[in-house]
Amino acid sequence: MEKEKEQLQNSVSLMEATLESIKNGILVVSNDGTILKTNAMFAEMWRIPVSILASADDKKLLDYIRSQLTDPDIFNTKVSDIYTKIEADSFDFVYLIDERIFERSSKPLVMGGELKGRVWSFLDITERKLAEEESLESGINYHDLFNTIQQAIYIQNRDLTFINVNQGAVDMYGYEREYFIGKTPEFLSAPGRNDLNRIAELVSLAFNGQPQKYQFWGLRKDGTIFPKDVWTAKGKYFGKDVVITVASDITERVQAEKALHESEAIYHNLVLRLPDGVYKSTHEGKFIDVNPAMVSILGYSSKEELMSIDIKTQLYFEPTDRESLMLQEKLEETGVYRLKKKDGTGIWVEDKGWYNLDEEGNVLSHEGILRDITEKRRAEQALIYEQYLLHTLMNNVPDHIYFKDLESRFIRINNSQAQLFSISDPSLAIGKTDYDFFTHEHAQQAFDDEQEIIRTGQPVSKEEKETWKDIPDTWVLTHKMPLIDKDNKIIGTFGISKNIDERKQAEAEIQSKNVELHRLNAEKDKFFSIIAHDLRSPFNGFLGLTEIMDEELPRLPMHEIQKIALMLRKSATNLFSLLGNLLDWSRMQRGLTTFNPDFHLLMAKLSESMVYVLEGANKKEVSINYDIPGNLAVYADPNMLSGIIRNLVSNAVKFTPRGGSILISARSGDFKSVHISVKDSGIGMNKYMLDNLFCLDVNTKRTGTDGEYSTGLGLILCKDFIEKHGGKLWVESEEGKGSTFHFTLPEKISK
Repeated sequence: MEKEKEQLQNSVSLMEATLESIKNGILVVSNDGTILKTNAMFAEMWRIPVSILASADDKKLLDYIRSQLTDPDIFNTKVSDIYTKIEADSFDFVYLIDERIFERSSKPLVMGGELKGRVWSFLDITERKLAEEESLESGINYHDLFNTIQQAIYIQNRDLTFINVNQGAVDMYGYEREYFIGKTPEFLSAPGRNDLNRIAELVSLAFNGQPQKYQFWGLRKDGTIFPKDVWTAKGKYFGKDVVITVASDITERVQAEKALHESEAIYHNLVLRLPDGVYKSTHEGKFIDVNPAMVSILGYSSKEELMSIDIKTQLYFEPTDRESLMLQEKLEETGVYRLKKKDGTGIWVEDKGWYNLDEEGNVLSHEGILRDITEKRRAEQALIYEQYLLHTLMNNVPDHIYFKDLESRFIRINNSQAQLFSISDPSLAIGKTDYDFFTHEHAQQAFDDEQEIIRTGQPVSKEEKETWKDIPDTWVLTHKMPLIDKDNKIIGTFGISKNIDERKQAEAEIQSKNVELHRLNAEKDKFFSIIAHDLRSPFNGFLGLTEIMDEELPRLPMHEIQKIALMLRKSATNLFSLLGNLLDWSRMQRGLTTFNPDFHLLMAKLSESMVYVLEGANKKEVSINYDIPGNLAVYADPNMLSGIIRNLVSNAVKFTPRGGSILISARSGDFKSVHISVKDSGIGMNKYMLDNLFCLDVNTKRTGTDGEYSTGLGLILCKDFIEKHGGKLWVESEEGKGSTFHFTLPEKISK
């Protein structure tokens, strides 16, 4: 196909060059009056404006030419006569107002065996004609003029023998002038190329007053053969009747015509071999001509079978389809539509069609090139559907998808990513970067990752924390990969990010649960330790005293018995306190503790709870003072409040030496809370004890200043009770300088 097109192009180029090099003005007109071709000499001779040639309208051209003629009516009559004899050649002369004279000839234009129009040739013979007329009419010496004319001029007797020839004839054939004299044209005739008898008849007619034109194949002295146009007319030569013949070498024109015919042949063969259908049809719906590809595309067995169908009813699925096609042809647009094959199946075609119109604008025929695009359309539809599926997937998947160029600028994102960026349309992100949405630190890290992917071609998968300018941070699992074009060249990056906030929260919760489990295990171990050791030791002492009483009671004096009884009471009290704390702590851990907060006057509740503490304080001569407003109330569970006061004050008594003091104070705090503190003048605590005071898994217990037993469980119980109320417990202490326990509870001022 490409080779045929190249041959066609070369042939057309040769024809163009030939037409532009000859001295004749050439005009090619189709049967419907459309100007198909002119050369530059034609436009120059007739001084035709570019606009008229560009219109390709033969009618406009004729109107312009007629305005230059001495007798337009004769011109019109001659043209009309020629067009009625469509297969005949013509020759005559045209006389212009400006006194120029053109020699006019025409031949039918035949392409592919069909008559397509007419080729006109015009030659300016003004100088030659003037010279001939002046010479014939006045008999003056025409020698100089005779020899300056480029065409060959022969003066001949009636029997065709040469009397004289001009320099043009000498140059044309290569013989000296004297060699012509007395000879007939036979010696100049190319062997077997001319009908000399017919030429003799034409010359005889010319001698009798009927000018003739014919073509003659000449033979030069050097043996080359060439064509020439010959014009013969009767004239006078020194008063003698003679035949004056003018001949022009038309080698270039014949070569151009040959190139044109060869181009037509190439065009015809090209049409026959084209894989696309080529057609010509009537306006009413019958094919005039089709090429083999057209027959094959529509599924018919022969050209004759296809040309016999009715296009309107047998080729189109709907009559409106042809109406739409005809409109497209009128506008010379390419149409895409369905046609019906012989077997009734449909094919999609691309049709570039046009109208052939007459001078009045009536449709003479339809012509066009038709291509079967069924497979192409199926592939396009499949591609469109695949793109639809990918588009649907991309814009409905919850994961974030994005594509970036080599500078890490967004070239496309999906809906999920747009929602994350808080933009209404994904296209609004095009041209932007991560710096427009994230904090600088995160955007820089993303940029560095992507540039590394572009440099190495290696993908990256990782969990990363996205930090935003105006929304909470998010965690994502991201996969970033190189974006590669069809030539395997990296042109950017693309990635998919999946939000893993819930997983991260779950992991944090698991970690928190692990910490909590560790704490609970420690508390469990502490609980078992208390049961196994702290509870067992007092019972051992208690059992030892009862064993002494059992064995020695009859021999013991009364004061020893009283001493043992006091020790028994003290052990029982400690055991009771310890068991109470264990029971409360156990219930608290299992969520079984009842919580019924209410409003209580703090001082009244404090006095009620101090009953269990004052005995120990009095024995150690520890003074307890109060700095609490009488109307200050707290919102608390009464049992828990009593437990808090009892444990904190008992602790203060336990670690305060004899003669020491304790101050219990309270005041209204911030955020509707009551700030309560228990300050002692005891032995205080070091930093290690302060840091681990509320840790069950760290041993911070010690005996009181009088050897009182201590487990540390009471402080932990206080902390749980206080936090249950939404309060806070903290300690200030310095070793050797006493301790102050602070806590807060909800406030209520009594009226």
